Amino acid sequence: MSRKRSETTLAGVEKAKVRISSSGNPFRPGAGSKPPHFAGREDDWRVFDSCLSCLQDGGVPLGPMVLFGPRGNGKTVLMHRMAEQAQGLGMNALHIDPQDVDSPEQLQLTLANAVEAGAGVPAGRSWQWGGKAGFGGAGVDGRKVETRTLPTPKARDSMLRLGETPTVILLDEAHRLSQAGGALLLCAEQSARGEGAKVQLVLAGTPDLPDALRRMEATFWDRLEQRPRPLGRLDRSASLAAVAKPMEASVTLAAGDEIMRLTSGYPYFLQIMGRSLWDALPPPRAEIDSAAVARAADEFLEAKDAYYFDRVADLEAKGLLMAAYEVARTARATGEGLRNAAVQEAVRRSAGGAADADRDHALVRGLRHEGFLWRDKLQQPWTCGIPTLAGCVIEYVNREYAPAVAAAKKTAKRQAGTSEPPPFG
Repeated sequence: MSRKRSETTLAGVEKAKVRISSSGNPFRPGAGSKPPHFAGREDDWRVFDSCLSCLQDGGVPLGPMVLFGPRGNGKTVLMHRMAEQAQGLGMNALHIDPQDVDSPEQLQLTLANAVEAGAGVPAGRSWQWGGKAGFGGAGVDGRKVETRTLPTPKARDSMLRLGETPTVILLDEAHRLSQAGGALLLCAEQSARGEGAKVQLVLAGTPDLPDALRRMEATFWDRLEQRPRPLGRLDRSASLAAVAKPMEASVTLAAGDEIMRLTSGYPYFLQIMGRSLWDALPPPRAEIDSAAVARAADEFLEAKDAYYFDRVADLEAKGLLMAAYEVARTARATGEGLRNAAVQEAVRRSAGGAADADRDHALVRGLRHEGFLWRDKLQQPWTCGIPTLAGCVIEYVNREYAPAVAAAKKTAKRQAGTSEPPPFG
């Protein structure tokens, strides 16, 4: 008999073991893994197309494109697709990492080496560059291009030379940029772009990326020509397309309802659902009905449990678990999203109730970074960026921590003669 598993909460302390999909399954859920069908993000794609058109037509580039959102929403996938699109139009695509620009010297070296690696190489190249290592990306025949260590000219000058050919610079995990390196990158891009460099910078990162960029360059947002683009969940049409298109299958109305209930349009869960349905359906996989979803549910929920385990473990390891618990409890009690005052009060309560602005700010920032707190518009309330994770946190803390805390409260009550209720009701 298979163990009973909740669809919306973490089951047990042990991490669930995920089955290996059958051979030929095109769905490969994972960080940055390319999905078999790219669904949704039409508005973001239109903006990027406009950026490429400016580079092609010789117009002034539109300035940095900033993508931010909780993990699992496809930021890395979108950036890889952007690189492919640029290459398909004969442009260069340069992938860099935060450590490649973690100081002014490193940024200068990274850009200079990129110029050297690109010299004499036809347009349409894509480089994955490690500036510290001192070697470059693929050459014309696919071999690595060795480059010498160059003097470090001004980053603006290197950006200008790089921008002689239309080039898209893509930097994922941009929230990990150092303050000095990030500020220099943004200023070098703006200066070179103002002098005619054909460069399009794309930055992607966690929900706290906008705050990180503000700390790097105080006037960055005042000069930004296009607003940062939040990446959240997919709508129903895009969600079902992500699952069904790779199978060339139709989806019944009831099956679509069930898929949306289980995944909430969260891209990572949609890839798990696609993998599970592929394994559950015999060829030719022409229709996805409720029976097919039911057969796929066990594998899907097992993988979902494993994902929840990792997210709860992250919160616990980073000292954010109790803050997340109090925020989740508050949201459950109100039955809706939370405003800033409610979030601050919940976080303060998690730390014992004493006011400490720096501590509370750090906890809220940590919850945003992890995607536990998320909103894509200032006027919206805070919600959980990962579907139903809040319920998992409540269950986990109630099971793993409440008995010990309740016992401590009882002891304190006996000693103090108070009747203060336990914190985990």
